[in-house]
Amino acid sequence: MSFIVKHLAKARTLTVANRCVNQVHKAGGHVYKIESMGLQDLPQRMHGDSKGSYFVVQYVAPTASFKPIISALRLDRELLRRTVFILSKNKPHECTLHDELKPPIHRKEVQLMIKEADLRKPKVVFPMRNLEVMM
Repeated sequence: MSFIVKHLAKARTLTVANRCVNQVHKAGGHVYKIESMGLQDLPQRMHGDSKGSYFVVQYVAPTASFKPIISALRLDRELLRRTVFILSKNKPHECTLHDELKPPIHRKEVQLMIKEADLRKPKVVFPMRNLEVMM
């Protein structure tokens, strides 16, 4: 999750950031990293402000808790922007070491590549004899 806080005093900015993190805790999430990018110029004026404090929060939460977190952050008037990113889990991979240790000619992928290459070879027709020969 990332959010931009209006240009406020340092104590007030930390209070707003703490309020955002507490929303994650209320929804049953666990925050494992909070990163402040500091006060920066905004790419465009947002709600009359030209500067804002950028924050990035990394957390783990149940899937059902994303909507309550987003709706609670939407109601906070001191946040200029808020974005919640949902990172998907890694897909499980099959171990293919026993196949990779085989000589290339015995691997299924190599055999498929050889068959595809044979299919793509152009057929040459010799006009004198009308013979089709594979190159």
